[in-house]
This record gives sequence, C-alpha cells and structure tokens, in this order.
Amino acid sequence: MCMDETGDIVGTAGVDGQVLVHTLSTNESIGHNFKRPMRTIALEPDYATKASKAYVCGGMAGEVVLQSQGWLGSFGMGLVGGRSSLVINRGEESDGPIWLTRWRGDRIAWANDTGIKLYDCASQMRFAHIDRPPESPRADLFKCTLCWQDDVTLLVGWADAITIIRLRPRPGSVSSSMGGLGGGHGNLPPLIAEVQAVLKVDCMIAGVVPHPLPVSEQEKGQDGKLIIASSSSRNSLASVTHTPTPMSCFLVLSYIPPDSAFEDEAIADRDQQKRKTANPPELMLISRSGNELGGDVLPMRGYEIFGCNDYVLAEVDRPLTVPEHVQTPQVGGLGTSGGVGAAEGRFYLVLSPKGIVVVRARDRRDHVDWLVEKCRYEEALKEIEAMERDGWTGLDRDGVGNKYLDWLFDCEEWEMAAKACPAILGNNAKAWEEWIFLFAQKLQLQVSRVEVVTTQVYSVLLGNRALCSDHVTTT
Repeated sequence: MCMDETGDIVGTAGVDGQVLVHTLSTNESIGHNFKRPMRTIALEPDYATKASKAYVCGGMAGEVVLQSQGWLGSFGMGLVGGRSSLVINRGEESDGPIWLTRWRGDRIAWANDTGIKLYDCASQMRFAHIDRPPESPRADLFKCTLCWQDDVTLLVGWADAITIIRLRPRPGSVSSSMGGLGGGHGNLPPLIAEVQAVLKVDCMIAGVVPHPLPVSEQEKGQDGKLIIASSSSRNSLASVTHTPTPMSCFLVLSYIPPDSAFEDEAIADRDQQKRKTANPPELMLISRSGNELGGDVLPMRGYEIFGCNDYVLAEVDRPLTVPEHVQTPQVGGLGTSGGVGAAEGRFYLVLSPKGIVVVRARDRRDHVDWLVEKCRYEEALKEIEAMERDGWTGLDRDGVGNKYLDWLFDCEEWEMAAKACPAILGNNAKAWEEWIFLFAQKLQLQVSRVEVVTTQVYSVLLGNRALCSDHVTTT
C-alpha cells in the first residue's frame, strides 16, 4: 500500500492480482487485474495534480509494469485511449518476485531477489543494478526497504546492512542538472549509480528513513565534513566523507530474530523447528559512521507472533495531530532539550498487523517531563522558567512545583521545602493555606517562611505559638 503526498489517494496491490488506486475524498477508483499476485505499488510524484495518473507495480511474475492514463509518450510508449501499460523490467525466473518499488522525480527503484534496479523515466532506460548484500539470508525472509532521501540519494535496508546509493550524471552526457538530463552517451544511460557506503548493524532492518538533527549534533571528521563510510562495525570510523546535508543520521526500525534457525533451514531437531516467541521491535538512531545515538523498544501489541516483514516504518513530513488514545513514544536521541531543529513538524509511523505507533521527536516539554520522572524537580522548574522567557505557554509550573514539595515532604527535607515555598507558591493564598497546614501537621511550622498571610494561615500561626515556645519567621 502507498499514499500520495496529499494523503487523499491510496494505492494498493494484492495477492489476488488486483491493483487499485482510490481517491478518498471523491470515492473514485481506477484499477487493473494483473492475474498474478502483486506485492508492491508506487504512485508517480504529485499524482493528484498529474493528468497521466501513472503508477508502477510489480509482484510474483517478476515484471515491473508502468501504467498511465491514456498517452504514455513521456514514459516511452505511445498508446491512446484507456490506460496504457509499459513493462520496464521483464525479470528472468532466477530474479524472483518484485518485492518493493519506490518512485521519486524521474527515477524508479525496485527490489527483487538479486538486488536493486534503477530506471530513468526521462531517458526511458534502466541504468543500474546493485547486488543484494553477500551472504544475506533469503530475500523473502527479511524484506528490502527503500527510501529516497533526495532526488539523487537512495537508502536501502536489507537484512543487516544499510546501503547508501548516490546517483550522478554519466561522464560525457549532456546535463544541465540532475533534474533535466539530456540523452545518454551513445546508447548508454545518462546516469550512473555508486554505492557510497555500506553499514552493517547487529539486527535485521524492518525499515530505514533519514532523520535530521541539529548541525551541532552531527558527527564530523577532522576536516569538518560529515562522516559517512562503509563499516563492518557500528563503532568503527568512516573513511569516506561528503558535504554535510540536513539528513545527518538514520532512523532504523530494527528486529532481532529470536533464534538463528533461518541460517540453517535443514534443522532436524523438532524443538529447534518450533516457532519461538518473537522480540519486540526497536527504533534506533544510527549516525552515518555507524554509531548508535539512541533508541527505544516499541510497545507493539501482539509482537510475540510477528516477524521482521510484519513491520513498516513510514515518514510523514507535516505537523503532528494525534488523538489522545494513540500511543506516541518519544525515541531517545530524536531531539534535544533545546528543540528539534530541522526535525520540527516531522513524525514517523510504525505499523504492525495489530496497531500503529506514532513516533515524534522530543522537544523541551518532553525534557521537562523526563526531569520530573527522574525526580530532578529543581532542574525542571529552572527549565520551565527558561521556556517561559522564550515564549512557551501552557506549562504546568504549579503542578511540577507541588510534586517537588510533595517529594521533599516524603524525604522529610523540611528546611528545603520551606525555602522552596516562596518561589513555588508565589502569591497564591489558597496554596499557602494548604502547605502551612501540612507543615503544622508534621510539627515543622517553625521552619516555614510565610509570605502570604490569610485568616486561616494567621490562625494556624497563633495556635502554633500558643503550643510551643518556638516562633515562625515571617517576611
């Protein structure tokens, strides 16, 4: 399943051979029965505004089919009337099914059992094939994930490897820019693809997308350039660099298999053949040098019976509005207490057969919540003051302050509680009454510092003076 940029148009491809594109707002649909199980579909960019209404799909037949409304001349086929079809890849039997397609600009990428292939709509030529990582498990056990970071950068997650592919003009081809290429050099395609980096991780990858971090948090080498290189270990440094871009790390949806039975399918032991309880998926931030920046286990319902292929990670680059009943985990490292910078307005969806989890970047409110959770109330109150100076509204200063006083009372830190009262309670007469009564109940009225005196407070003070020789200091 896929959606267009507006979120109004949904494309689906099913094992019954049906491919359907449905517009939610108008309830209009177009579709085609390919009579073979279909596994993937991708809509052309800006589908809603294009007259061609093109999409590309593939499945168990091993073919990649480009369909368009009416004239297909711009895609290399001139047919008129109805919908036109163009097979842009006729796979051999050994190539296996088409598992995934992704379309950005004029470039289409797809994955089959042998690797990744790339097609350029402008030149109407297939221009690259990138082999599947060596010694990988069967392609159908751990699906490939594709994500276009930009018009010339493709991220591939497959099994335990992240591959970064960069497109550039073929030397000698006529090109004014990557978006407007002329013809190729002779019969050669005008584009070439280079594997810029391969990162090996210690998990299986169920999804990978680029995630922006503030420039101050990006990893840089001695020359000031962003580190990005092939690595066989998360902690090994890179040897290849490129100019820093806003996309400075990877958000990875990871899955750790409960056992290694997939490595040997000829196991005779029946106990080992039994299906094991699965591990919950995890979200990790991984730098381009392979270092893990943060992560969290996701509370997915029913994870015990799901495998790597049951999860999907999707990016939504728009403001987040989430109903109260929807879970919204905040993954460690997605943001900082100083704000999320380029990540503001961006959020992610993790989908499973039984639910959806919304993942968003941390902001300063989340930092305050974290400080309160760790009982670091003084720091939380200072952060709230700083946020109020920066124009933040809707902050629960009173709630945090009362939790701080409750915590001090539980710890029997009477002097500290008395010192904190003026700043926390301010001119709130009712709050002063409540806390003075609590001091009196604990027989600690002598340490309190009263700044707001009401009738009730005055009565308590007089009663305390009558009962003991100590007196309360008032200011």
